[in-house]
Amino acid sequence: MNLITVEDDIVTRIGTISGIKTQSWPDDPAEFLKGFPNGIILVRYNGSVYEEAEPNNQPKVVQERTLEWEMFTLSKSFKDTKKHQGAYTLVESVRAKLTGYTITGFSDASIMIPVSDKFVSEEHGFHIYSTVYQFTFPEAEA
Repeated sequence: MNLITVEDDIVTRIGTISGIKTQSWPDDPAEFLKGFPNGIILVRYNGSVYEEAEPNNQPKVVQERTLEWEMFTLSKSFKDTKKHQGAYTLVESVRAKLTGYTITGFSDASIMIPVSDKFVSEEHGFHIYSTVYQFTFPEAEA
């Protein structure tokens, strides 16, 4: 599994939401936000949980790996109905794009499942929401 490939696929999938930029989590979020007056969706890998592997005499360890990805929706308003870029609309747009989606090239992975969404904070004039998704993938290590 290549995390960069997965992240790129998620960014591409939700990047089709009209009128809003989508990209990977930046190195310096506070400085980064100055360039996006209307808002942005940021994608971040949070980590994985591995199912306990059964001991066997095989040359490979095979176990289920559940990956967690978090989308941060940043918008200057909650309900911008004219531009369809308010935080509420963007949270629902991300949910519609990712719920049930299978990562490209990972046909044996489960579909993306929403775990939570919540208001995080207001910073630098942006209303920030977090939406967390998980999917499970059979991981084999030699």
